[in-house]
Amino acid sequence: MTLLLSVLQSLFAALTTQILQSDFTMTVAANNAQPISYNGTIVLRNDSFMLVMPGVTAAYDGKTLYMYQEEVDELTLSYPTQEELLQTNPMLYAQAIAPLCHINERNTNNETIITLSPKNTSEPLTNNILGITLKVQNDHLTPSFIEVRDRQSTTQLHFHSPAYTNTHISFSLSEQDFPNSYINDLR
Repeated sequence: MTLLLSVLQSLFAALTTQILQSDFTMTVAANNAQPISYNGTIVLRNDSFMLVMPGVTAAYDGKTLYMYQEEVDELTLSYPTQEELLQTNPMLYAQAIAPLCHINERNTNNETIITLSPKNTSEPLTNNILGITLKVQNDHLTPSFIEVRDRQSTTQLHFHSPAYTNTHISFSLSEQDFPNSYINDLR
């Protein structure tokens, strides 16, 4: 258990102080439905993130959630609730529920597989969750996989070549980047 907590805590600490960037494939499988896959790029640091997928770009700078939807050419700005924020960032969700979970770990050749299982499903953060599985590369403390299983669906995020970077990233979208778009400011 000590190694697990060390790997899990080290991953969360690295994401607090460093910028992680990775291409990914996300697969969402709702109960009794055909899985749907999306490719994109994600950049994470602490609770800030930038997510770019075909047709959608989302960013959160620690205060404002920016969501651009290409199909309707709309940029929405809002102050998300804690629940909305956790739903958009699976790493934040894993970090938030970890203290409320049984934590199991298993080391393989070069990664640690961490499983979070709710201790009490009556907690607001865990009442819908069945479990979370993370795979963390031991040599770089980068996630390679995260799966969130809840009562309605399973979401898997496969990270492709994740790496920490020193590149400056703006975790916001500017209205100037979308000059002809409808701006839906809900703040």
